[in-house]
Amino acid sequence: MNDHNEAISNTPYDDAFRTLVTKGGNLIIPFINKMFRGERPVKMNASIVHEANEQFLNLEKGKQDKYQTNSMITIDGELYHIECQTRDD
Repeated sequence: MNDHNEAISNTPYDDAFRTLVTKGGNLIIPFINKMFRGERPVKMNASIVHEANEQFLNLEKGKQDKYQTNSMITIDGELYHIECQTRDD
């Protein structure tokens, strides 16, 4: 039982991954390179933008569907979508 009344996340791995990606600064570049077999140099002045993690898909007849991602990152104008999948959702 939690005596401190702290909220316990039901997605701890997803939360840790999101923290790594958003607070890692330029260290996300070697991670991206490894994941996507890239050779992007780590630059102190790289433009890293964390995009909204809620995306809306346009469906038929004007309907939309909402899709939640773990992270969408733009590095120097190039968009990357990374998922840390810990559940079948």
